[in-house]
Amino acid sequence: MRIMKKFICLLAVSVLLGCSSRAGAENSFQLALDFAGKAVKDGFYDLAEGKLNSLLVLDIPRDIEGKAHMLLGRVYYEKSFFAKALTEFNIVLDRFKDSDYAAGAVCWIAEVYFKEDNFEQALLYYQSVIESYPTSGYVPYSRYSQAWCYEKLGEHLTAMEAFREVIEAYPQGGLAVKARYKIAGILYRTGRYADVVTELKDFTKKYPVTDRIFDAYYMLGDCYFKLGDFPEAIVNLKNSLQGSENKPWKAIAEYKLAKSYLHSGDLDMSEEWFGRTMADSNDPEVRSAALMGIARINLKKSGTLEGDSEARGKALAAYNEIIRDIPRNEWTDDAFYWLGEALYKSGNMREAAAIYREALKEFPNGEFSDEMHYNLAWACLGMGEEEKALEEYDTTVALSDNEDLVVSALCSIGDILQARGENEHAVDMYDRVLRDFSHSILADHAQYELGAVLKKMGRADAAILAFQSLVVNFPESGLLDKAHYQLGLLYAQKGDYRASASQFECILKESHGSRLLDEAALQKANSLYNDGDPGRAAEIYEKIIRTSKDKNILSRARYHAGLAYYKMGKEKKTLGIFKQILKDGNAIRFVPGIKLWFGEYFYGKEDLHNARKYFSEIIKEFPDSPFADDASYWLGWTLYDGNMVSESLAQFEGIVRQRPLSKWAPQAVLALGDIHKKKGEYDKAIPRYRTLIQKYPESRITNIANNRIGTILKVQGKYTLAIEYFKIALSGENSELNAQIQFDIAECYERTGMETEAVEEYLKVEYKYPQGKFWVMRSRLKCAQLLEKQGQYERAFKIYQKLALGEGQEAEFAKERLKLLKRYTR
Repeated sequence: MRIMKKFICLLAVSVLLGCSSRAGAENSFQLALDFAGKAVKDGFYDLAEGKLNSLLVLDIPRDIEGKAHMLLGRVYYEKSFFAKALTEFNIVLDRFKDSDYAAGAVCWIAEVYFKEDNFEQALLYYQSVIESYPTSGYVPYSRYSQAWCYEKLGEHLTAMEAFREVIEAYPQGGLAVKARYKIAGILYRTGRYADVVTELKDFTKKYPVTDRIFDAYYMLGDCYFKLGDFPEAIVNLKNSLQGSENKPWKAIAEYKLAKSYLHSGDLDMSEEWFGRTMADSNDPEVRSAALMGIARINLKKSGTLEGDSEARGKALAAYNEIIRDIPRNEWTDDAFYWLGEALYKSGNMREAAAIYREALKEFPNGEFSDEMHYNLAWACLGMGEEEKALEEYDTTVALSDNEDLVVSALCSIGDILQARGENEHAVDMYDRVLRDFSHSILADHAQYELGAVLKKMGRADAAILAFQSLVVNFPESGLLDKAHYQLGLLYAQKGDYRASASQFECILKESHGSRLLDEAALQKANSLYNDGDPGRAAEIYEKIIRTSKDKNILSRARYHAGLAYYKMGKEKKTLGIFKQILKDGNAIRFVPGIKLWFGEYFYGKEDLHNARKYFSEIIKEFPDSPFADDASYWLGWTLYDGNMVSESLAQFEGIVRQRPLSKWAPQAVLALGDIHKKKGEYDKAIPRYRTLIQKYPESRITNIANNRIGTILKVQGKYTLAIEYFKIALSGENSELNAQIQFDIAECYERTGMETEAVEEYLKVEYKYPQGKFWVMRSRLKCAQLLEKQGQYERAFKIYQKLALGEGQEAEFAKERLKLLKRYTR
């Protein structure tokens, strides 16, 4: 009995101790689970994994086991062991599908697929949470996460709709705030900045204390910045910076704030915020962008690059800091480019060229390489290194895909070659622009310069065609007035003064803002004057005098008006105008021309004293004027006509000796010969004429010299030699002079007794030079007389018949001879 009691007592103690041990074990399991949970929360995943795996090998309660598998799935999720994570969550679904853990397991499976970028699968599992566990606390998060999935899949409208459903379903929760911010983010990323502004303005009012408030202000400020509303950008970016510590966008916000101030014209505030960007950023690109802004501001502050040297120095220093002190980034070649540009514009060609060369060595295929080659060409040109400039322009043409840059380079090459006189090559460059880039912005420039080069080359017709092509093919060109002007000059050069006047009229009618208006009016009047309409020309000159403010054009208009009035027979008006110009100190350029006119005027009036006076004044006062040569020549004849023969000879000798290349030098030699000829000094005259022929063989005056020698030899009876000189003197032109020379040739043959040859030569006067009517009549008479003398009465009779139809002594003589010859002819 005692033993039984003792057993019963022992049994009782054993039961009590077992119950106590189980309770203690469950408590220790819970502690281990809590420990693992805290380790997961704090990110000690390896520690948590070890604890949970150790726990799961024990005989633990079902509730703790389920929670342990959930925690271990989370550990594997955080460590990106997604297959293991899915295994753990699926264990929960298999073993504990009726527990509270099931909804969480499905949600976490969705999270695994989300993290693996398998958004379609994630959507299915989130939907499973919503449909299978509608009362679970995981439902709001699953709906929110579904919206994320749609966004990741690029279905932005569906995503925003899903986020709005979360906001409507859970308006008071934290997910509503996040959903509102996410909607703004989607709109921002898709470039719908105006819609972002609408969303975030409401967001910042409703949720002023959310942890995303400063991010919202930053996004709002950036949207205003992108929309060009810089005052609002400044307000919101400043708001964002009040809570920007440790925000990744802090320096970017400061940079955009600086840019907003720059766009608003507040250069000082802009420079301050660019400086703050520099202080708060370690990113080479952000720092370089800020320095680019500082450089730009200081170039603006300098006004002109020669203006504020301190501001200009800051700009150059900023570019140099990017180049020398900051690691290479996307702004480095920009800094090189703009530093070179700044140096070029300030006139530092050599430094600019050095920067461009350094940049091209480091960035031979950079964003700005073609522009740097182009600018380097300009810098070389500024240093007078034309060959190097041409090389760089050629490189630009070869490398660049920028049509405008290529065309600019080609035109620059053409301009250089044109200036150097390499006109054919210049034509090739302009032709290339017109052939390959006919629609470029400089095509009209190329067309105009092509005309200009052709004009310089003396190819007037080709130049006219080029300028006409500009007018037809580029009707909106800003060079139309210049093209019409050049056409006017070219037509005038060809003697087509009506066409010339019409071109200048085009400028007056169509180019109302042109700087060439007064010049065009003046040239139109000149064309009318040359076309024989001095009256209309004078009207235009007078209008210019009344309306123009250009002193140069006013003086020219007065001068030409004087010439027009003289041609109209209004000598007094001309004299008055020219005397007024001579008194005008601002019209000095016209004085030599007017004095020459006075000299010629008085010479024509046989007022030799005043003629000598004006010619002498030009020579003395304006020795380098082109009118001085004219005055020297006419002074020689004025002296001769005043019986000052020795002085006249000396004057002409001076022209030949001092101005051998002058247009009047051949005329002066001819004048020397003519004076000796008039004095009967043939032995002195002929050497002068021969000197003219030998020294100026291309001059048309040599024909006159040959004729003069022939005339002297004819007078001297040296007919055979005279014939040779007369033949050389013939130019073939149907003119009075050639008719006379041909008559002299025939007469020389007659005087040598070569009558048959003489008849043939007399006939040539009529056949070849009918314009010389006087000599035609004389040659007919001579020819008829010779034929009559030779007994060729019928031929003589026919020529006398022609003569009889005319008037004058030859006609009367012919009529008498016809009466006598009738008996010898049938």
